[in-house]
Amino acid sequence: MQTRRSDDDDRLFDDLGEAIRAAGPLEDVVAAGHAAFSWRTIDEELAALVFDSDTDRRARVRMGDAPRLIVFEAESVTIELEINPSVLMGQVIPPIPGEVQVLTPRGTAGNGVVDELGCFAVRVAQRGPLRLRYEVNGQAIMTGWFPWPT
Repeated sequence: MQTRRSDDDDRLFDDLGEAIRAAGPLEDVVAAGHAAFSWRTIDEELAALVFDSDTDRRARVRMGDAPRLIVFEAESVTIELEINPSVLMGQVIPPIPGEVQVLTPRGTAGNGVVDELGCFAVRVAQRGPLRLRYEVNGQAIMTGWFPWPT
């Protein structure tokens, strides 16, 4: 059974086509979407990557087959991560108890508690890019994305 399009449908398709043409190149639309999406975490401090054992040639030679180490620094804390096949282990320096969330582009992959020594471990079953969100005393610190597993 074939459905007939109405004049309203034609007008809708014309309006949608005009909107798409007015938006410009697809790359610009995608970039604008990413920029708008990033504002949802504007109040969170972004921790900068300061060390990655995978990109430090000297560390790779010294560490051999040891797990990958990644270090992020924010204004108030340093977050050290050790990437194992199924567990993301880490330490917050200085040690301030709080909570961590392991995030994927699609949502939360796991949660953990930072103990009085600043240590935490979160089991992660998903593969792909991850980032860590550390929350303490109402403040949130977010790391950059890193691949899981390496």
